[in-house]
Amino acid sequence: MSRNDQTYIHATGPHFTSPQRRRAPSRHNEQFEILGHSQCEKVLLARLQRLDDVPAKRAPPVGELVVPHESDVDMGVPCTGNDHDHEMMEGVPIPDAASDPSPRKRIVPDEEAIRLYDRWKDLLPKLIHPLRKYRQAIFRTPIAPEPPDAHQCQNASCGTGAASIICLFWDHFESRKIAYCTCTTLPEHLMSQGLFPTSPTQPRMAVSIALLEFYFALFERSGDAVTALAGALRNFYARHGWHMLDAKGQPIRDPFRRGLGYAIQWYDALSTKVGCHLEDIIDHTRGLVRDDVRPLHQVGTNPYEECASLLQRRCPACFAGTTFGRSEHEGYDIQLSVDGNFSQRHLRSAGDSPWFYQPEYFISKAQVDAVGVHISSQRKKPPNRSYIPKVPDEAVDSCEHGHDAADEHKTKTNKDIFDDTGVMALVCRHDIPIFLANIDTPGEQQKYVLALISTLFQYLPSRALIRILYDVACVVERSIALYKLLPENISSRISWSTSAMHAYGHEWSCQLVYNPRMSPGLGLTDGEGTEWFWSRSRKLIPITRTSARARRIWLLDRQAGTISNELRDDLGDFLKRRLTR
Repeated sequence: MSRNDQTYIHATGPHFTSPQRRRAPSRHNEQFEILGHSQCEKVLLARLQRLDDVPAKRAPPVGELVVPHESDVDMGVPCTGNDHDHEMMEGVPIPDAASDPSPRKRIVPDEEAIRLYDRWKDLLPKLIHPLRKYRQAIFRTPIAPEPPDAHQCQNASCGTGAASIICLFWDHFESRKIAYCTCTTLPEHLMSQGLFPTSPTQPRMAVSIALLEFYFALFERSGDAVTALAGALRNFYARHGWHMLDAKGQPIRDPFRRGLGYAIQWYDALSTKVGCHLEDIIDHTRGLVRDDVRPLHQVGTNPYEECASLLQRRCPACFAGTTFGRSEHEGYDIQLSVDGNFSQRHLRSAGDSPWFYQPEYFISKAQVDAVGVHISSQRKKPPNRSYIPKVPDEAVDSCEHGHDAADEHKTKTNKDIFDDTGVMALVCRHDIPIFLANIDTPGEQQKYVLALISTLFQYLPSRALIRILYDVACVVERSIALYKLLPENISSRISWSTSAMHAYGHEWSCQLVYNPRMSPGLGLTDGEGTEWFWSRSRKLIPITRTSARARRIWLLDRQAGTISNELRDDLGDFLKRRLTR
């Protein structure tokens, strides 16, 4: 067909198309065999079969240092300028952590890890006395560079033993022959020499207690940094001529991280036990002194009321008084604020470890869940008809819809990604944390606030009156009054106010009742102490998000204790700054 015979649309002119060129048939379906491919495949399959026939080696226990044969790995002594002049150190060598493939990450603790943690828990009570004795010996005394004298047992029939331990100090590491007897365990004898073991049963490495104490002083300012410390020690040792080598003479990439991690974790648990033991002794002594100064006819009774010693230690300015029952115009007895933070989350994929620490500030999940069950059961009952609102319900409803904290069903985090979604804190008017609660629901539910308040009242005298500042205080107080979420002996001793930063977002009728700047007796209290606490602990957000679940609670609880102690010691300057504004 010629171009003139092709069809076209009228008024647009002729439209021409080029004829299709005939092409050769496609060769995509043809198969080619590469020379030698089948032979290579047979060789690889034979190698794979030989690997399958070799029995798999049992993985080492979690936390135990892998100890290969002495011919596999060696440790170098300080370099003398010639890499060929390294001498072998006596002692048990450390394997190359980088040579083994990374095991699959464990999400939940297995039985082997639980048994290891149980052995640590059984060992810690035996180390309390050696640690106290060692601390007393080095108090205000420079730490001797040389090791103490060898252990000498008074029992002649006691058996003796010796172990080669790799000891880590701040400026060098060395292998020591540690002699001990069967009267005391090897970890106890290491503690008497100022060394903390990295294993509860058969340690092959120990860390200087002075180095651990320095790390915790650094932890108070920077947060958890075990990996950084392990890498820094390795580089510091290498720069000063102390190298950790394997059997081939190559530097080991990461020889200290696992051992340091366990030493730091369990030394802190031991220090906490020692601190609790001393506090119990002090409380017992205070009780004896109090009974001694009472008149004879009042022995066995309490002539005055006071808060529990736990609260007095955390903030003596708030809880060390003995006069209770102040009126509203006098500011009540105690002023506190409460708020939640959803930045302190924990990834579900980070997994968990066995629980090794009893929190001092976090209340238990059982307490929070019990309050939640009580709230659910109370809300199924008819509302309290005798309730007289302080603010019109329309205003409170508007405040509830205008604040995310009042919406319990609002999802603030993705529960499919995060198993712990935040933290709620109860702080006093001096910004000192008193109690914490772990949030594991998508929204900020009222059970966390009420659980913290219920826990607080367990440590208060029966006549103490408190003022609580919360972002949505109007909503919480109405819920308590309508459904009797708290016992009468607690709810009648609480007065509510909104925090200063959120007060002006409420309805005007609500501000007239709950705004702290319009409430008598509050003075300079603004209820924003929780924001200062979140600011001081924000450095832990990236660390705790990927830590084990139990380790996250440990880190946050220890950081809360550090902040509390620092603010308590700074109470004088705090009051001075507030009064000079």
